[in-house]
Amino acid sequence: MNEDLLLTIRELEMFFDGQVSYRCIDGWIRRGKLTPVGRNGSNQLLIRLPDAQRVEADSFDAKRGRPRTVRASRLFVEPHL
Repeated sequence: MNEDLLLTIRELEMFFDGQVSYRCIDGWIRRGKLTPVGRNGSNQLLIRLPDAQRVEADSFDAKRGRPRTVRASRLFVEPHL
């Protein structure tokens, strides 16, 4: 998967297959845990996928005390990407 893949908050929510909510991702941004790198043509924030994965893993480890395997949504593993 492309390390420079930029996704909107909604796309990240789909990538995490609903296990991380829009509100949670927005909270990471507001608290400075996740930094958007720009905006798309619709003025939506763009976030680097590896950054979001790192923050999600850190948040999960802190809450649960153990790592979790994140399944990518089927949308992001199909050959059309």
